[in-house]
Amino acid sequence: MSNLATSYTYLGKHREALQLRIEILNLRKRNLGDEHPDTFRSMCNLASSYENLGKCRDAEQLWIEVLNFKERVLGNHHSDTLWSVSSLSISYKN
Repeated sequence: MSNLATSYTYLGKHREALQLRIEILNLRKRNLGDEHPDTFRSMCNLASSYENLGKCRDAEQLWIEVLNFKERVLGNHHSDTLWSVSSLSISYKN
């Protein structure tokens, strides 16, 4: 499903990608839990879909949640945490 959502994004079918990514996130939360790395990866993908559709507030909320988790679990200087800081800053720019 995730690959299909990515394909939709590359084809400019952002609404279809968004719907799939919402479904994927819900499935991962239910099956893996709220703090599983794959769940957070799905949150990042969903945030990107929101940004593609100009829904920057929705994207920002997800980026903040991911960043808070990564800071808590990985620390402030981990490369994944820093990537999340960058993603959030881009969201603020938009």
